[in-house]
Amino acid sequence: MIAVAFAAAPAFGVSDGTCPPVNGSDPANELAISVGLLARLQSFVSTNYVQREQDTTFDLRDATDSHGRTGVIGTEPFSPEEMAELDRLEAKLPACVRNKANIVRAFRSKRGMAAERLGIVGIAYAYNNGTYNKDPDGKIVKGGQVIITDLFLDRQSFNKQGDGDAQMQVAMGWSTCQPPKGLSAEKLSDVKTRARELPSQLKKLSRERIFFHEHIHGVTHEQEESGWTDPSSVEGFFGRDGVSRYEKLRAKVYQAGGPLEKYNERLRNARSREEYCVIFQERADYLKKEGVPSRWPGDTHALDDRDEYVTILIEQMMYDPQGMTGYTAEEKAWAENWWNYTFNPAYRQNGSAPRIKFGECPSESVAGGPNSSPSSGSMGYGNSQTYGGW
Repeated sequence: MIAVAFAAAPAFGVSDGTCPPVNGSDPANELAISVGLLARLQSFVSTNYVQREQDTTFDLRDATDSHGRTGVIGTEPFSPEEMAELDRLEAKLPACVRNKANIVRAFRSKRGMAAERLGIVGIAYAYNNGTYNKDPDGKIVKGGQVIITDLFLDRQSFNKQGDGDAQMQVAMGWSTCQPPKGLSAEKLSDVKTRARELPSQLKKLSRERIFFHEHIHGVTHEQEESGWTDPSSVEGFFGRDGVSRYEKLRAKVYQAGGPLEKYNERLRNARSREEYCVIFQERADYLKKEGVPSRWPGDTHALDDRDEYVTILIEQMMYDPQGMTGYTAEEKAWAENWWNYTFNPAYRQNGSAPRIKFGECPSESVAGGPNSSPSSGSMGYGNSQTYGGW
């Protein structure tokens, strides 16, 4: 399964594209940027950064189906400056989230590779159950992994004048028709100017927020499958008595022969960016009218799969609670309960115990709390789960 968010590369590229993506089952999200990163309880130590050249699998199913033509990219060592940059970003996340995410390794894509060649824009996150990306001595490594590209690192993309936040904002904007027309070669590379001209919602996008989103994927992963019955767990959210609207929304808008299917077909057949973006906006307006959550103009990633639906809910509660659209009051209340259920051991044992605020961690002195030994989670299904959340 691939649920991309800050990750799949578009057919038209990021740095020099003039035509939007036209392939795939949901073309409006071809460029969605998949992200996530680093660490368990503490910042990465050098052994967590894979410091060797190799072909790295980031999507086992895709790599298998394509006989290695896609789903695999070349990776190489990080520079000391890049590792320090990523450590600083990772350290901004709540310790209890870093702890439970179980992200254990980071790979660095080969430098100077275009996004369309990599198949990744920014960062890709996947869960590895030990069947791929083994160490040279054959050692199996299980847990979350991330692959980081030029786009995510300061002054590595476009004209190399912008930081990683601006680069990611511009890439996300381009994928959602911001701006709706093609640009000159000079303007395409001018990352700072392009970032300043984006809608206000996209200017809130930061790499810290992206890190948080992908860490939440790791946390929610351990609450999946039938063993979880508590209403505050992820399975409780999506269960028969849960408050999630995901299944109802999917059933409503993904009807065979319905408007969404027709919009997607028109997008696949578009022959210019201008034509594509007119259809894209009509599609986005339709989904917004139907109640699909959106973080910025044109964003419909929440409906790609249930992992994205719940992760985007939690992400927005953390970084943009006032700008949330589409999620109900009941879903937001569930997120508050989920935070305490997941990170507050006293509340999990006794629902009448004092609650912690959303986004905060309990004291490290709490026995068995989220800041103690990292949790391995269930991690039991699939060879490779690639998530994204943007």
